[in-house]
Amino acid sequence: MNDSVSADLEQRLWNELAPSAFAFVGLLNDEGSDVPMTVHRDGQDHKSLWIFTTPHCRLSDEGPAVAHYTNTSQDLFARISGTIRAEHDEALIDRLWSPHIAAWYDDGRDDRDLAVLRLDIDQCEIWNAATSPLTMVNRPAAAKAQDARQGHHAIVSSR
Repeated sequence: MNDSVSADLEQRLWNELAPSAFAFVGLLNDEGSDVPMTVHRDGQDHKSLWIFTTPHCRLSDEGPAVAHYTNTSQDLFARISGTIRAEHDEALIDRLWSPHIAAWYDDGRDDRDLAVLRLDIDQCEIWNAATSPLTMVNRPAAAKAQDARQGHHAIVSSR
């Protein structure tokens, strides 16, 4: 795949994740830790995602992790791998803080159950399907499935 297609897929992923999106996130060394979470971006940073959670969340154990993302159109998929760490940058947390996040914490930014995690990204593997699964269901049975296989794929390193 040429560099421009990889760059286009990467930019599309970041656009779809901005400012936040749902992903299935888990620690690689804890099979049962996978949970759906809202991941947040900070501007043009393509090296990290942030998760607002509680100290009791299994992801708070930190370590190698993976996030799986599918857009609502079901034509863009990503596997985002890296390392989850606790985030303590108060200025960054203030920048990301929103009414949507505040709704989960009774005492706002001072809530004892507030924990912020940072997923430092090592690599993103991104797939773009030429045809979404929903489109395939609606196609006539005689239509060639080959069209759906003509998407794009890229592996993008963050570091």
